[in-house]
Amino acid sequence: MITVLWDKRDRRVGLYIEGHACAAPKGYDTICAAVSVLAQTAVYTAMRLSLSDEPQSVLRTGYAALLCRCRTAEEHRRLCEALSVIADGLFLLARRYPDHIQIMRPLNAEEGGNEK
Repeated sequence: MITVLWDKRDRRVGLYIEGHACAAPKGYDTICAAVSVLAQTAVYTAMRLSLSDEPQSVLRTGYAALLCRCRTAEEHRRLCEALSVIADGLFLLARRYPDHIQIMRPLNAEEGGNEK
């Protein structure tokens, strides 16, 4: 099971992903691959935005973490807006594969994703 925690409080944005989908053998699990691509894209997007404080990230097999501290409300808004497509992707995967992905915090329009 992949567990996703999305946190965006106090001008911080955190995305933490841990686990394996176990939907197919290693190297063939398309759910894990999709989550991995979204995690890597989130890190790249945060780095590209050139925030006041450099985002902190860890990417390794079965674990991804991204923590951004924004100095202004405008930076926080820009980052959340940029990462909303990542949140949408994670939400859609969790909705499609509930036995393999669990969202620990709802991803909706106010939290970072746009539930359809």
